[in-house]
Amino acid sequence: MTTTITTSIDRLRRALEGTIPFTSSDTTTPILNAVHLKVSDERFQAAATDRYAAATYRLHRGARAEDGDEFVADDGAAAEVAIAVQDAKALLRTAKTYKRRAAHLEVAIAIDENRPAGATFDFLDGPTVAVTGVEGEYPPIARLFPTGEHLAESTQSEVIFDATFAAKVHKAAHALTANGHTGVHLRLNTDGVKPVVFDVKEDERWRGLLMPVRG
Repeated sequence: MTTTITTSIDRLRRALEGTIPFTSSDTTTPILNAVHLKVSDERFQAAATDRYAAATYRLHRGARAEDGDEFVADDGAAAEVAIAVQDAKALLRTAKTYKRRAAHLEVAIAIDENRPAGATFDFLDGPTVAVTGVEGEYPPIARLFPTGEHLAESTQSEVIFDATFAAKVHKAAHALTANGHTGVHLRLNTDGVKPVVFDVKEDERWRGLLMPVRG
């Protein structure tokens, strides 16, 4: 079965820029050396994790979209695929060839869950790129992100995390803001050693997460 969604090339670019830095470099776990794409009715999500840091970039439509649909799909659309990081980087390079005045053009993303799973990216007035999916079950990383209510009551004031993982946040946030000039918002959880959540006000579709180090 093939599920197709349509969004702007600029949104695809931002989704890839916000998640690629969080993919794993450990080639022994191919499913983590990939960007996971998932459409579920009113939400389209790109996600990546290396077990210690994670990021998601979400587009919405229908009742969940604040300022109009951010992607188009058939009602009840549901599909997912993981694409290898080298393919994700190639897609990002293609998306970046569309300058600002052309970035609003559409890209149709067709996800085929049949074995071998894969996806096709049809850029308007441009190339069609087909990639083969990475086999394996992608971890449900969205569950790692604490709820807003829990974060609002936070009293934790100190957290330690590896500088390498902080660099991932910097790379993604810099790409998603105006030349990196907008601050990154850090949210601390309350109970013991919990994930640290990052976001940027210029693009609330993106969230980053770092697992703290005990120390």
